[in-house]
Amino acid sequence: MNESKQLRSYIRVFTVPKKIAALVLFLACAFFFWMAFQAKEKKDPDPKPMDTMLSENGSYVYVDAVGVSDWVYEVKSTTYYMVVDADYDCYVAKISAADLKKLSAQRAWFDSEDDDAPMPEPVRLTGVCKGISSTVRSSFSEVLELSEEDFDAYFGEKGIWVGETPSGNVFALWLVPAIISLAGAVVLLLIGLAKGKATKRAIARLEQRSMLPQAEADLSSPTVRSERKDQFRMSGRFLFGKGIGLAAAWDDVLWCYQSVTRYNFIVTYRILVICTADGIRHEAYYRKKDQDEIVGLMDYIGQQNPNVMLGYSLDNNRAYREAVKKNK
Repeated sequence: MNESKQLRSYIRVFTVPKKIAALVLFLACAFFFWMAFQAKEKKDPDPKPMDTMLSENGSYVYVDAVGVSDWVYEVKSTTYYMVVDADYDCYVAKISAADLKKLSAQRAWFDSEDDDAPMPEPVRLTGVCKGISSTVRSSFSEVLELSEEDFDAYFGEKGIWVGETPSGNVFALWLVPAIISLAGAVVLLLIGLAKGKATKRAIARLEQRSMLPQAEADLSSPTVRSERKDQFRMSGRFLFGKGIGLAAAWDDVLWCYQSVTRYNFIVTYRILVICTADGIRHEAYYRKKDQDEIVGLMDYIGQQNPNVMLGYSLDNNRAYREAVKKNK
């Protein structure tokens, strides 16, 4: 197996840079989680009375609500209401379904048509002060039939996001990159583990055919042809793919086709799939404008192996699977 050291290094899927990237992502994940839980442990200040003009964005505030309207604006799971305090000051409030259950008396009083209905005991709503978006402003103005000036007079510039806390918001800010970095690291590891078998199968196939010393010699030969900044190397006997586990004799390259990925019907990138006799489909990614480059490489593969199947079809897929079974 010593002969395969250089070859393994060239075709290995989980390369050193990818290992370093995974390690960096894990370290970043640990840092972000540490910062998130530091924020979670931080004690919030006592809430202050909400002032729709003077309260600062992100500050911890409260409103003693005596009245709560039916929902005024709803998007996905976020719902906004009009809240009234004992002085008849009005507020835009984002309230969750759980918090809304505690406000049945306030909702009943708000909906009552009896002007003399007794005002219920206020319920203190605590949350984070945030600016009111233009979408929420427009919805409130439309539903309540208010001009922009009237909206500002009633509700001001800011609302209260009930149930949120400053520490909880900071926790979420750190938690999101922690989850993203963890997901990235896990994906790299899973790709490395899942596609690591490509390298093993390629080496095993070459050993099975007693071609490993020849392949190693051809890989480093001064006459080897290099394509795409050394992503592919081609000799008279072998095709090598850097970082995709590809090292195969030309007659073991059984099928090649192009896969196109689209978003909203627009091509985003292309994939050249090279299928070998060991049952592995090796994928090389190309930019959307590299169509001619892919076609050129497929034509060259066809010249080296006249029996290779070119292009995707169900018949080619079926024939490839049968050929792999025969080679086991």
